[in-house]
Amino acid sequence: MAVPLGLEQCPVCAEYRGECVVSDRNDERRTVRVSCLCDGIVCPRCGLNRMHRPISNRYDEVDGIILHVPYFIGWAGCRGCRSTQHGTC
Repeated sequence: MAVPLGLEQCPVCAEYRGECVVSDRNDERRTVRVSCLCDGIVCPRCGLNRMHRPISNRYDEVDGIILHVPYFIGWAGCRGCRSTQHGTC
């Protein structure tokens, strides 16, 4: 699967970032900014790990799609905190 034109791989976290043109369901084209994990925020629960910035977009390399990160993901914590029973890393 080809990475959208305009996105480049971050040398630190290996996720993609940049701006690319996408088409919506109505075939209308628009420019979308994509952020990598380095552009994210520090987890509010553990204060150690980074997580994707709320109200941003990220590129899912496995599925080849751009995903929106909703505002409420900030409450969920990082992947480590979400996977533990007590909500801490």
